[in-house]
Amino acid sequence: MKAVHFLCERDGIGLHNLKLVDKERFVYESGYWAISASDAEHVINGMIFLHGAKSKPSEFGGQIIGFREEILPEFARQKRVVFIFRATKSGRGVRWSGKSHAMSHYSGIVDWKG
Repeated sequence: MKAVHFLCERDGIGLHNLKLVDKERFVYESGYWAISASDAEHVINGMIFLHGAKSKPSEFGGQIIGFREEILPEFARQKRVVFIFRATKSGRGVRWSGKSHAMSHYSGIVDWKG
């Protein structure tokens, strides 16, 4: 199964840019990620893992059910992706995999055998 990992800073008591959109179905949105729509398309039905630090297991995540693009003019890379996903228990406690250099906030698309 394909997966993506993101470094997601904490915002007060929660993860930054994480929004509950359907409480009954455990559906969330997470964004605004500087990745291509092509990469986002490749991970639909795959997993998203949100990490407070790359050295720590994922704090939250789940199965990606969709995405949308948004334009944010305040960023150099203005076209951003917002993932829509169903939170799962298997989205927590997963080690970072993929790109891990100091400046990476995105793992790239990786294989996950959860």
